[in-house]
Amino acid sequence: MQIFVPLLLLLVVGSCELAKSANILCLVGTSRHNNPSWLRPLFSALAERNHSLTLLSTDPGKDDGVPEKNIVRIHLENEYDVVKKHFMVKETRYYHEHWSVKQLLVWYEALLGTCRGLIETEAMSHMKKKLDDILKKEYNLIIYDATFSMDCLLGLLPINQVAPIMGVSSGKLTTDLMAMVRAEDTINPARVPHYLTELPKKMNYWQRVLNHVMYLGESFVRWSVVVPVLNNVLQDPYENPSVQLMLLNTHPVLDYIQNLPPNVIEVGGLHISSKTEAMPEYIEEFMEQFLDGIIYINLPYIDLMNGLGPNAVIQMINSYPDCGFIWNAHGLAELPEKIPNLLMCDNINQHDILAQPQIKAFLNHGDSFSLQDAIYYAVPLIVLPLILEEFNNAQRIKERELGVVLTPSEFTLDSFIKPLKSVLNDATYTDALYQAQIKFRNRQQRPVELAIWHAEQLISEPQMYKYLAQPDTVGQNYFVIHSLDILILPLFVLITFVLNLVYLIYQIYEGYKLEKVPKKLSEKQKKLIKDKKNSKTNVPKKEEAGETTIGAAESKDSLKPKDE
Repeated sequence: MQIFVPLLLLLVVGSCELAKSANILCLVGTSRHNNPSWLRPLFSALAERNHSLTLLSTDPGKDDGVPEKNIVRIHLENEYDVVKKHFMVKETRYYHEHWSVKQLLVWYEALLGTCRGLIETEAMSHMKKKLDDILKKEYNLIIYDATFSMDCLLGLLPINQVAPIMGVSSGKLTTDLMAMVRAEDTINPARVPHYLTELPKKMNYWQRVLNHVMYLGESFVRWSVVVPVLNNVLQDPYENPSVQLMLLNTHPVLDYIQNLPPNVIEVGGLHISSKTEAMPEYIEEFMEQFLDGIIYINLPYIDLMNGLGPNAVIQMINSYPDCGFIWNAHGLAELPEKIPNLLMCDNINQHDILAQPQIKAFLNHGDSFSLQDAIYYAVPLIVLPLILEEFNNAQRIKERELGVVLTPSEFTLDSFIKPLKSVLNDATYTDALYQAQIKFRNRQQRPVELAIWHAEQLISEPQMYKYLAQPDTVGQNYFVIHSLDILILPLFVLITFVLNLVYLIYQIYEGYKLEKVPKKLSEKQKKLIKDKKNSKTNVPKKEEAGETTIGAAESKDSLKPKDE
């Protein structure tokens, strides 16, 4: 016993030392317009805890020229843009809307396009040898941006790489992510709206039918399209990587509540830094001029709205001269003319500006990062969703009364005026936001601290999450998972019983109808019935009797021989 206690302490201290100085490989391959910088707070916090990070990322990092301590950054290029590819008409450069099933196809095409945009580039071919050397090194942990689930960077890892993998996704829980963590499928299509639809939480029958079609369509598209294409791109049979732990950038105040597998952890707001910096002097001077508050605008794709987008924003600005407007100019093709109550900015830090108490409303497209920022600082929202999961996010905002949602197909020059009036004057939105802010902020641990805790636990004990997975359920098909194969037998019996019952009722009805409805008889049939009745009574008429006698006599005479 005396020997066992020091040995145990030695093991604990050793594991703690390993967690404090781990060698971590970070893989971020998402395209530039999908905000690959959202994991910066996590990487910076790990580096501050003396972990050594090798970062293969499409995020170029901060441009302040200050070297990052304990971080070696290898910049990757990925210019794939799903908006330009699928949501913009090439001839007019205007927005093109898709219905839900088409959005599902676009999602998986975006996955493949992101992969190709990363792997099949000239820059990647030039640095292939360097990349191979980096991936062959020994690591204590691999952190992977799993927003698009199946990713080409993980497919490049050597087979003998044994480091545990922690996935971090900026989106909602999907069947693809659960397949990665080898977890049981806890998504119920009857209750959980698909992440690419704008279905309400309380779905009617036909909405549930569409929801099931979406979930079934995922399996078919993944099997028939995605995996064959990935095999071709990677030039090797693709295998879904095994991820020990998945961190989701979600929270119930914005996303629907669902049963999460034990190796899937919610860390909503992971991208939000706890520190805010002071605004530049010229922005502070501008905000001080407007006592009615400031409206922040971040609509990078507003140019696509049939030529009406920028003019609709300007019309809103002119309609509220007592309010100041700060417009993030990133993504705009042409800047508007100078307006007294408008300040155009570029590369502005969204967290810092939303933290200002003067901000009274926030216009955006409905991406998860912007919505979480608004909830964190309790800023009312005006949402114009355009692509993929933005419609689902917008539906949650509408259901929770956190802001006003606009419909792209009904967009006009006056679309922003009335919603802005609502969020500025209706206390319903601010009350709901304050309640959401309390729930979003008050937790046992901050999202970054929770993510670091799980990362270091995975480093010190790589097999910690092994028994939280259920790999046997991953290979099961949709019918087995949802017990549809068990329900087939009683369903067949029920259908057989119903069909027989219907047939019996039909036969009874036909017989009843024949009795009640007299038939139209022909003259010959009437005569036969009449003769039948007369033969039963044995009372033939005189004429008929005579005719019968004569006929009988004639028949007898016909039988006699001719000589007689």
